[in-house]
Amino acid sequence: MIGYIYGIMNKLNGNWYVGQTTRPYQIRWLEHRERLQNREHHSYKLQREFDECGIDAFEWHVLEEVEEDPLVEASVLLTRREQNWCVKKMGVKEGYNVLMPGKKYVSPEQKRKNRETAWKTKPKKKSSKKPPQKKSKKIKGSAASAKAKSLSNKWKKMDGCF
Repeated sequence: MIGYIYGIMNKLNGNWYVGQTTRPYQIRWLEHRERLQNREHHSYKLQREFDECGIDAFEWHVLEEVEEDPLVEASVLLTRREQNWCVKKMGVKEGYNVLMPGKKYVSPEQKRKNRETAWKTKPKKKSSKKPPQKKSKKIKGSAASAKAKSLSNKWKKMDGCF
């Protein structure tokens, strides 16, 4: 066995928090409980309900003991199983999971820093616009007709050269 998929269920409304651990699940439950009691839990949804309902409203469940699979890396297998249980228990949509398992949470502060860094290090793109082409001068009115006549005369003179 490589780990456990566990759930914390609110007995009052049936909402779930789903997680995974490779350590003994009892230790993981104690960590969750301690963080909830200290108001330091990473799931603000679970923390809010815990504060309102108290510890007696929650049950701890081992949802699955995940066995080794020689074809799949252990961490990938655990995350896939956690995702499966999260969907079954609606852990993200209606429950206490903030993100789908396997997705990394990025705080608003970190997102801002990432954007600033990206703008500073972002290479300038070469313009894909073509350089402006020179426009021919338009000759209007009688000047145009005089120009046309002179060109026409040039061609007539050159006609015999070819």
